[in-house]
Amino acid sequence: MSSKFAGEKTGASTHITIEDINRLPTINRSLSDITKLSPYANGSGFGGRDQRMNNYSIDGANFNNSMGLDGAVLPGGGNPISIDALDEIQVSVAPYDVRQTNFIGASVNAVTKSGTNQFRGSGYMYVKNENLRGNEVNGEDLGERPEERRNIYGFTLGGPIVKNRLFFFVNGEYENEPKPMHKWKLSADGTEDVEHLISRVTDADMRRFSNDLKTMYGYDTGSWTDFSGGTNTYRAMARMDWNISERHKLMVRYNYTSQQKDNNVVGVALNINGAPVGRYSMTFRNSTWKQLNNVNSLTAELNSRLGMMMNNKLLVSFTFNDGNKRECNGDFPTVDIMKPDEGGTNRAFMNAGYDQHALRNGITEKVWAVTDHFSVQIGAHNLGTGFSFESQDVSNCYMRYGAGYYRYASYDDFVNRMAPVAFAMTYSLTGEDRALSPVHYNQFSVYAQDDYNVSSRLKLVYGVRMDIPFYVNKRYENPSITGYDFNGKALSTGSWPKATPLISPRVGINYDLLGDNRLKLRGGTGLFTGRFPLIFLSKMQEGSGILQTTVSTTTVGDPLLTALAGSIRMPQQVLQEIAPQFPDRFPTEPGAVNNIITIDRNFKMPQVWKTSLALDYQLLLPFKADMTLEGTFIKDINAILQQNVNVIALDDPKMSTFSGPDKRYRYPGNDEKYIHPEITDAMLMTNTHKGYSYNLSATLHMMPVKGLNLMTSYTYTCSRTLSNNQSNQIWGLETGSFCTGSQLPGFT
Repeated sequence: MSSKFAGEKTGASTHITIEDINRLPTINRSLSDITKLSPYANGSGFGGRDQRMNNYSIDGANFNNSMGLDGAVLPGGGNPISIDALDEIQVSVAPYDVRQTNFIGASVNAVTKSGTNQFRGSGYMYVKNENLRGNEVNGEDLGERPEERRNIYGFTLGGPIVKNRLFFFVNGEYENEPKPMHKWKLSADGTEDVEHLISRVTDADMRRFSNDLKTMYGYDTGSWTDFSGGTNTYRAMARMDWNISERHKLMVRYNYTSQQKDNNVVGVALNINGAPVGRYSMTFRNSTWKQLNNVNSLTAELNSRLGMMMNNKLLVSFTFNDGNKRECNGDFPTVDIMKPDEGGTNRAFMNAGYDQHALRNGITEKVWAVTDHFSVQIGAHNLGTGFSFESQDVSNCYMRYGAGYYRYASYDDFVNRMAPVAFAMTYSLTGEDRALSPVHYNQFSVYAQDDYNVSSRLKLVYGVRMDIPFYVNKRYENPSITGYDFNGKALSTGSWPKATPLISPRVGINYDLLGDNRLKLRGGTGLFTGRFPLIFLSKMQEGSGILQTTVSTTTVGDPLLTALAGSIRMPQQVLQEIAPQFPDRFPTEPGAVNNIITIDRNFKMPQVWKTSLALDYQLLLPFKADMTLEGTFIKDINAILQQNVNVIALDDPKMSTFSGPDKRYRYPGNDEKYIHPEITDAMLMTNTHKGYSYNLSATLHMMPVKGLNLMTSYTYTCSRTLSNNQSNQIWGLETGSFCTGSQLPGFT
């Protein structure tokens, strides 16, 4: 790795060179594989923080998954650029350069390769299969290894277009990973065998179901034995560098990623017993779905020398992410057939139709950004100032049960067109097929900084940054929600946070203790402003009751289920034939909802206070070796807090405590714990100052012989937070908590 004794380094950061990238063995050939060289890395997260609160940039231009769906930190399926296109990477956990922002965990900036006066190229192929992994775990033989394969083919080419003036570099890559969507097989006699992945469903069962769907409704289910699939990814990068003159240099880069991934049927519906595929149930090929991700990114950078001591850098970028699109073959409602198991419990038996989560699902992200940095050298001071503006226009469409959902108690009920035992359907209230949940977020920033060489041994960097986030969104106000009172709190789905300036002062030092660059003290302190997954804001729009509504029932004897007897209807048929009979159940105007998501008017972007201190020591050995001891403390200033404000307060008479030594609070059961029983979740996203994390690390680098680079690091991380929500849903905090207890009012 490059020397960490460069005078400009103050905070906690890791510089990864092209030599490091080429030498490091990688499993997934992804950016995350390389950033693990940072001692603060843990998977895709850094310093014990949510991986979605990192900021990734390519050549200085932001390159993030703004929505944060499925925990991915990068767009395009999480790996949008080939590591063969990268020249170096910087991972900064606590940098005191005020130009770096939009992160709580770490800032990861990758620089792409460029052409030179020499033509250079490469072709490569990487193969991974079952023969490259072991066959035992803790001495236990895992048996025959199933076939698996992953192939990557690519090339790079760079050189001059006009010698000394105009250069190009291109990279293309194709990745193919065949993988079955599931490995369950049909039974010969109707008996399941979990150990050998044999379902109780037989070939005759599936054939009969498929034929009846074709005869009764003209729906083609596809195969019930072929579930081959996999992932295909195309990546391309093209860069051009133009030396316009001695004073001006222009760089233009374009990135493209396209990924298609086959997926099995997802999840279960309306508390059904059993998954769509498994020991009790099977599905068809045309019920599986393809996930499509496409990313286009264009960046231009102009570097200008305006005088002997003045420089300017202008960076403009645009990214279009058309991602998470889901497609099935053929439109038809989701159908579940039930059948009792050996114990008499009625369980899912066969599944057909459009995956309940897939119809019209998808996101789009359009991100424009412009940044300008001006610097001037005045004696020992390098003064810098600049501004940035970023506009994010994102939208999400998620209409669970968008194709309709029908569940039948038995196969005979289905064939005889009896009433279903469960029904669900989501439809748009906007007049459009897709009920898009838009979020338009802008941020304007200004900063000023001084890099001050106090002496040959001491460097000081100090500056201040101001970020002003503001929202330009249509207000989807639902009056039926506004009228509720939650212990003095009134919620509004049409209220967006105020434009509140966030100030981030920082100071860092680098001091050569001995004057010979062998022992250095560095560190600093300052505030950092980050982002959060915009899916939380999109969900607020989606759940407002303004854009779409869901009708569902599993109630025995429900007249709606009785009316649905006769045939399976497409959603438009239901709205035309059934909805007029139940106008209260099928609203055409915004109405009450039982799951509310809102955001506090005074909500602020996440902000933390980071402090770090480190010693870098160059060891007295006959070969290159150095050691670092470093500590970092991070205190939350404005952390995200997500609360269900519909839950009664701790001093409510209905509350009690456990008897004996355990005096924890005990909530009443059923609907008694809610302020308004007709509402389940009333989630409010606000801020808290509670939460902190700290990291202690010791790192040793050695190069005992030429070509051998050794690094070992030990890091201890402790993190305490109130809202570590890794879900795409705000209420996922309660159902997927990382600690004992729920984030309910009073437990903060």
